[in-house]
Amino acid sequence: MARSGYDPILAGKEVDTMRKFNKYFAWFVIILYFALGIWLLVSPRFSNLSQEVKVIFAVFLFLYGGYRLVRLWAKNREENEE
Repeated sequence: MARSGYDPILAGKEVDTMRKFNKYFAWFVIILYFALGIWLLVSPRFSNLSQEVKVIFAVFLFLYGGYRLVRLWAKNREENEE
């Protein structure tokens, strides 16, 4: 039984729009992690931190950004196979 005002064609477009938004947001977050890692290494704002601490945090940001990139790649590959 269909709900009044429910249009399955429009619902499909809303799902596609939300998937696009999620994909672009995921790319934005990945780029943000890499940018934060680079900024942490080169910015004079963090001069009070030792070089070792900056490198540890930057490596963590790079690794987590890489992890999210791999997950996004695997998810896109899985969706393309369907």
